[in-house]
Amino acid sequence: MAYSSDGPKPFERASKASHGHIIKNEYLQEFLSNCELPKTKDDLENFDFNFYKISEFEKNPIKNIITIDGGSTQVAVRSRFPSSIMTFYQFGALIFSVDDLDKISESPFVNPEDISKLKEIKRFELVLPTKNIILKNQNSLVNSLRKAIYDFFMRKLDDGNTLMDTFKWFIYEEYGETREDWPLSRCPQCGLRDLSLKKKEMKSDYTFNCPSCNAVLYLTDVFGLQNSVDEELGVGETAAIILLLEQMILVHIIRIILKTSPKLLKHTLFIKDGPLAYYGNSSRMYKPMRNLANYLFDKYDLSLVGLEKSGAFVEHALEISELIPNNSAFLLNDDYIYKYIIPNRENRQYSYGFRTYYSGKLIFKTTEENIYVATLPNLEPTPNPSEKNFKNIDSILFNVAKLKCDMYENSLFPVALVNKLVSLSDHPSSEILKKFAKKNIMQNNL
Repeated sequence: MAYSSDGPKPFERASKASHGHIIKNEYLQEFLSNCELPKTKDDLENFDFNFYKISEFEKNPIKNIITIDGGSTQVAVRSRFPSSIMTFYQFGALIFSVDDLDKISESPFVNPEDISKLKEIKRFELVLPTKNIILKNQNSLVNSLRKAIYDFFMRKLDDGNTLMDTFKWFIYEEYGETREDWPLSRCPQCGLRDLSLKKKEMKSDYTFNCPSCNAVLYLTDVFGLQNSVDEELGVGETAAIILLLEQMILVHIIRIILKTSPKLLKHTLFIKDGPLAYYGNSSRMYKPMRNLANYLFDKYDLSLVGLEKSGAFVEHALEISELIPNNSAFLLNDDYIYKYIIPNRENRQYSYGFRTYYSGKLIFKTTEENIYVATLPNLEPTPNPSEKNFKNIDSILFNVAKLKCDMYENSLFPVALVNKLVSLSDHPSSEILKKFAKKNIMQNNL
């Protein structure tokens, strides 16, 4: 790469002619000639699609909708050496009734007071050290990140509970037949591998001690986020952290409803922005999430969907939208995904996303020709799903169609609204948060 412009000396600019060596390289020419691009709509004209027609409902079984979304922005609290970066996160859960939304849609004039009924939102804020920042009582970026996440989960919420209470309930499966331990890949301090965090050994503050070095282990260490940290390069997996925390908030809301009014679950649709999956070092969370979803299917008739706004599946859905009948779902199987969306000829023993997803993907086209890529929890992973693998598919997609929004193309009203309420823009949010961070850090370092 070219030299940086930082420093007193003039920087060295990138060469304007070096590309010629690349173009003339026979090895690179042969390599490129062997590359294949994803298929287009023209390659699918004779494909035998298996579409599922969505049922209509005279009486909507869903009465309440809860939408969850999150956003983040990185701010450089010091731009020059040694540069220091923090990441601010904000998550929101928007809760409203279907009746309120129906009344607004039927009204010839939308009153701002009516819209305010749809803004009952619960917010969760978090800031994490990301590069060249450590907490005063910690000795490294790794331990600063661990402590920041632990403290976030230990904060008392408006409902009197903590996310840590919920996380313990979640991974030890205390809603049903409880499990007594949970694996931790390695100690963040001494590197001891294959630890077992036994529930009976957990202290009242949700911590353990490493049997080798006696270091403090947090229950939240099982996320494995500390494994994405490089002391020099900083914290990775920002997108994975957002997906993880969105779903922990989802689990928390479900747990609170179970404690206070479990009958509501049968008539509530949960919508999460993004796929129902876990990525990166926290991907193992898909296992307890699938167990919880199956328990809720059996006991409370859970309705849950993840909706994607971008990515390869969304691009493909828009490419083939004309081939999908209105009010129909195209259930994506492994052969189709690996042939037309994510090129892969490998002989696969397991289905797509088996190590990250607790859901299956489909493309849904509404009566009004809006296109959505949705993931619905499946009872078990399968390479060739049918509608029987997805509980409540008809009522879920029926309500997705009802929630269309003209704010953005192929968007849903509650998703767009909660995104507006929690997203953090590059301008002015980033600049304001930078000044906020600098001011408070400087005050505490005088």
